[in-house]
Amino acid sequence: IIGLLFVLNAVFLAWAILWKCGVPSIGTDTQRVINLVPFHGNTQWEMQLNVLLFVPFGFLLSAIMTKRLPWQFLAVVSASAFLEITQYVLAIGRSDITDILLNILGGMIGIGAYSLLSMPFGKYSRTAVMIACVFIVAFEIYVSVSFILFGMLRLGSVMFRM
Repeated sequence: IIGLLFVLNAVFLAWAILWKCGVPSIGTDTQRVINLVPFHGNTQWEMQLNVLLFVPFGFLLSAIMTKRLPWQFLAVVSASAFLEITQYVLAIGRSDITDILLNILGGMIGIGAYSLLSMPFGKYSRTAVMIACVFIVAFEIYVSVSFILFGMLRLGSVMFRM
């Protein structure tokens, strides 16, 4: 089940990063842009979102690859770099070193959150992790459906539009 949840998370992550939760299209930018200057030209909201998007990825990755921190780190770095390269190749966004750095930070926070959650539950840690994974993916499905059907996301009194 965790493997399926990981795949669903990966699909959501790709959609959120490559198409910004919008309708998928290819070649929408007339020029390809690569920004190699860290933290230059990024909005605070954009940087926070990059961190937040990769936290569930790191958490679910840890649930699959337990006790393999070097491989988990390499997987987070590879996924982030792959998505940024894909943006460039498909001409669908700006490839940015800041995004890679913040995605790695988010993934490592997720890996740390997995470790913290699994410690206090002892023999029930697998159940606690499974419940957390289900909630993470359920939230991502809610976000996806909200953007697809309504073009916006409402979280309490806060509303996000595409």
